[in-house]
Amino acid sequence: MPLFSDTLSVCPDSTWKAEGEVFSIGVCISAGLTGVKGYNIAVTFDSSVIEIIDVEEGPLPQSVPGARFFWWYNEGVKTDSVHVNGAVLDATMDGPGELVTFTYKAKTHGVVSTTDVLIAYSQLRDGVNQPIGHETRVGFVAVEPMTGIEAQPIETTRLACYPNPFNPSTTLVFLPPEPGADAGGADGSIGVYTPGGKLVRNLFDGRLGPGGGTFVWDGRDGRGKEVASGVYFAVAETSGRTFSTKIVLLR
Repeated sequence: MPLFSDTLSVCPDSTWKAEGEVFSIGVCISAGLTGVKGYNIAVTFDSSVIEIIDVEEGPLPQSVPGARFFWWYNEGVKTDSVHVNGAVLDATMDGPGELVTFTYKAKTHGVVSTTDVLIAYSQLRDGVNQPIGHETRVGFVAVEPMTGIEAQPIETTRLACYPNPFNPSTTLVFLPPEPGADAGGADGSIGVYTPGGKLVRNLFDGRLGPGGGTFVWDGRDGRGKEVASGVYFAVAETSGRTFSTKIVLLR
């Protein structure tokens, strides 16, 4: 599947907030996306880290003269998915600009906590109701403890990957929680799994140095076959502890 140069992205792509803080992030179209009349978007996030408060039309549709249509809904009390549908009825929209504004509240944990904000589904339509091709970009939110509380990184912060989303490959960076029992480090493994827990590819199984390491996944399974676009999980195990992070492959 080809990549498009025109993007629908979470903006900004990274956000750092304090516990209890109310803040807004958006979904934006790039300068290359023009003639957009309607949009249908679903955004997912970890509801244990941030709580959805409100969703509004962004500045771009508000700036277009004439009638507009907009609505949103979530999937219940423990919300981790928000769906948005909107259109401008008498004109079209040209990027760059913010289509939708999401207002969140950062939850309290007493440690640094993180979540991806992922565009799980998106459809853009032009003036004759035809789909407009585009790719999507994920966002990242980190919530820090309130002033006076020492930040203790959660375990997911020790395993990261870049770029994310990716195509055709991504680099996993793992920092073990503590040096091994000796200068040689500790035994460990790094693998990629489906959301259902099925192993896709084992990237490393052996002795990890005290400083951890970097590991490249090329989007293929253990037999060398390209896997489909979608959400996967990188998982590191060492010293009886498990660390994971979500990664997104876009072909």
